[in-house]
Amino acid sequence: MRNFKFLKGFINDTLIYTSFSFVQKGFTFFITPFLTYYLRPEELGEFTFLQLAWSISVIVCLFGLDETVAKFYIDMP
Repeated sequence: MRNFKFLKGFINDTLIYTSFSFVQKGFTFFITPFLTYYLRPEELGEFTFLQLAWSISVIVCLFGLDETVAKFYIDMP
């Protein structure tokens, strides 16, 4: 029963993370026409560079997340 609660929480957390990822991509898709209209090409390039830097930092921060989840699942009493 304890493993079922862990699995239910894990699935819930995964769905939340995935839904926010889709929201982020959707927001970018809908805001791009406004950004290209109101920003100069140089400013748009700076904005795109900042988005790229943010995306890379998220990837680096999440490098070992899947292994960490597996380790804590195995070590769980």
